[in-house]
Amino acid sequence: MRSIILSLIFLILTLPLGFALWEEPTSSNLMTAGQEFESNGFTAVVLSVDEDNADVQVLGPSGKIVGRGIITMEQDLTIEEEVRIKAEEFVYRYEKYHVLFSLESWIDGEILDVHAPEQFELDRKYDVEIDIRNTGPADASYVMMLEYDDTELWSDATSRRISLGQNERGTISFEIRPIKDITKPIDFVLISADEELGRKSISGFSFVESLIAIKEVVFSEIMQTNGEYPVTIVVENNDEVTKSMSIKLIGEYFILNTLAGPGDLLNVNVPAHSTGEVTFYVKPLNKGMQNLNVKLYDDKLFAEESLVVVDVRDTNVGYIGTITIPENMVKGEENEITIVVHNAGAEESELVVKIIAASLDYDVSEKMMILEGQSSKETSFTVKPLLTGEIPFQIVLYRNDEKIDTESAVINVNKGTTTSPSIPTEDDEESELDIVVCPEPEPCSTGFKKAFITSLVVNFLLLIIIGINHLRKMGITL
Repeated sequence: MRSIILSLIFLILTLPLGFALWEEPTSSNLMTAGQEFESNGFTAVVLSVDEDNADVQVLGPSGKIVGRGIITMEQDLTIEEEVRIKAEEFVYRYEKYHVLFSLESWIDGEILDVHAPEQFELDRKYDVEIDIRNTGPADASYVMMLEYDDTELWSDATSRRISLGQNERGTISFEIRPIKDITKPIDFVLISADEELGRKSISGFSFVESLIAIKEVVFSEIMQTNGEYPVTIVVENNDEVTKSMSIKLIGEYFILNTLAGPGDLLNVNVPAHSTGEVTFYVKPLNKGMQNLNVKLYDDKLFAEESLVVVDVRDTNVGYIGTITIPENMVKGEENEITIVVHNAGAEESELVVKIIAASLDYDVSEKMMILEGQSSKETSFTVKPLLTGEIPFQIVLYRNDEKIDTESAVINVNKGTTTSPSIPTEDDEESELDIVVCPEPEPCSTGFKKAFITSLVVNFLLLIIIGINHLRKMGITL
C-alpha cells in the first residue's frame, strides 16, 4: 500500500474571543424570604419579598458575597457581569409573598493551544490535542467541534464534551487520519450553550513517499481453543536509515504471549532497505470467527494496521477440512464430491457427515465415520445436479446428534445436451431412428408427446375403418 508523508506547516488562525454569553437557566424557582437557590456554583438568597419586588443576595462559588440587589418584573439584577437574576412572577401563597425567578451565570472560555505532530503520514492515525480554559466566573460545560473535509480526513469523532471549573484548564483530543491530499484547513471550534467562543485552525501540507509498512502476517487460519499458535509479523523498511519499529497485537478473545512472557507489544530495529519480523504466541479462548489486529508504530507514531480473521474450533471436537468439487459438472450427470473430516480430539470418535442441497440428487444424504484421535479421513457423496448454473450446498458435521461444524460451497453446473427420438414414417420403418437435439427448456419433449398422441388417434381410426369394411364383407351392416 502506497502511503505519503505530510510535512505539516501550522498556520494558527485564532478568531477573537469575547463571544461570552449568558448560560440558559436550567429552571425557575418559587422562593420566599429566607430561602436560597444554588445554580452552577452561585447561590441566591432571598432576604425579603413583597407584592412587586424582592431583595436578593448572591454568593459566589467560594461562598463569599458577590453582590446584592432588588429585582422586579421590569428590573433584572446583574452582579459584576458574573450572574444575572430575572423575576418572572410575584405570587401570594400560604400567607406569604413569593417570587418566581431564574438565575443565569456568565459563560466564557478560550482555546489555548493545538498540539499536533509536525509530520503526518497518509493513512496513519495521530492524536491531536487541544488545550482550553474556563475563563468564566463559574463551572461550565463546553463542546469542542472538529470541522474538516471528510473526503480528505478521517476522525474518530466530530465533537467532544468537557466540563471545567472556574479558571480550570482541560485537554480534549481527537484521533485523525489523512486519507488523501489535504487542501482545506482543519478547524477546532469551542462552543458552549450553542454559541461559538473561539476557533483555531491548522493548514498547509506537503508530500513525500512513505517508508515503512506491514509486509505480511503469518498465522494459522484454523486454531483450537486453549491451543497455542505462533503469529509472525513481517515489516519492511524502505528508508535510508535504520528504523525502530513497534508492533502491537490486539485480540479480544486471545491470551497474548511473547517468548519473554505475557505481552502484546514487541520492538524491532530494521536496517535500511530490509525487513524484520516479530513473533507472538496466541491462545484462543472462544470458538468462532475471531479477529487479530496488528498495529505498526514508527518511533511511537502509528503507521499502519492489518486485520486477520481466525476460525477457532473447540478442542476435542471434529471439523470439516477440504471440500473437493469436480469442475464442469453437467446437469443430470453423476459426480463425486469429496470431504476431508478431522477428529481434533485425543480419543476415537464417531462422526456423521451430512450433505444438504435443494437442487442436488444424491445416493445418500449422510455418512457415518469412525476416526481415531488426532486423525483425518476422506468421504464422498455421489450427486446429480437437477438445475444449471450455481447450486449452493452445505456439509454439516455431527457428533452425538450435536452439530459441531458447518461449511458451505457452490457447484457450477453446465447445461449439457439432451436428446429425444423423432417419429418414424412408413418409408423409414426399416431405417434407424432420426435423432433430434432438444433445446432448453424441453420444447422437444412437448412436441414428441403431441406427435405420439396424434399417431395413436390416427391408428385407432384406421382400425375402426378396417373393422367396418370387414363386417360389410361378412354381410353385416351397421
